[in-house]
Amino acid sequence: MNRKRNHRLCLIALFLFLAVPAFAGDPGGWWTSSTGSKVHLWANMQQVIVTVQSTQGQETKYQGQWTRFSDYFTYSAQGNVYSAAFTNSNQITVTNQATGVVTLWTRRVSAAQPQPQPQPQPNNPPSSDGGSVWSSSTGSSIQLSSQGNQVFVAIIGKDGKRYQGSGRWIQYPKTFDYSVPGIVGVANCTVLNDGRIQVVYKNGTPSYWTKQY
Repeated sequence: MNRKRNHRLCLIALFLFLAVPAFAGDPGGWWTSSTGSKVHLWANMQQVIVTVQSTQGQETKYQGQWTRFSDYFTYSAQGNVYSAAFTNSNQITVTNQATGVVTLWTRRVSAAQPQPQPQPQPNNPPSSDGGSVWSSSTGSSIQLSSQGNQVFVAIIGKDGKRYQGSGRWIQYPKTFDYSVPGIVGVANCTVLNDGRIQVVYKNGTPSYWTKQY
C-alpha cells in the first residue's frame, strides 16, 4: 500500500518542470506599486530579483529571497528590509520592517511594458523565466524553474499538499528528469511538439502537463 502511495506521489511530482507556483501563481512580470513606481519580478526556487522603475524611468535592481516559497519573500533596498506577501495571485502587500509602512503591488496586464535586462542563465528555456505554471492530467498544479543545467520543480496536489524536487537537463531543451526527496524513483520528462510535457515514472502510464501561463 505504501508503494502505491509513493507511486502516486511521484506521478504528482512529474508535473512540475516548467514551473512555481503554489498559492501565488507565477510571480514573474510587471507590477504597479501604490507609490506610482513600476516593479518587475523575476524568481526561481531560491531567489527573487526585484527591479523598481521610478516614475522618472530609472531602474534599480534588488536581490531578495523566499521565506516561504511562492507566498512570502523579503528583499533589501536602500538600507531597509521589506517583507512581501501575496494577498492573491494579482496583489502583493509590501511592508517596510523598520517603519511598518505598507504599499500594494498590483499585477499589470499590459503586454507592451518593456522588459529589464534578463536575469536567467543563458541555458534557461525561455518559458521557465521566473517559473511557468502547468496543469497535469492528474489534476495537480506544477511550477518549473531552472538554473544552468539544473531543474527545480514544485508540485501542488489536488489536496493542496506541496512537493519540491530537482533534476537536470538530459538533452536541452527537449528532455529532463527529476526526483522528489523521500520518494523512490526518477521521473523522465519529454517536451512534445505540441508544447505539452510527457511525464513517465519508470514504466508507468504517461501523464501530461499543459501550460497555463
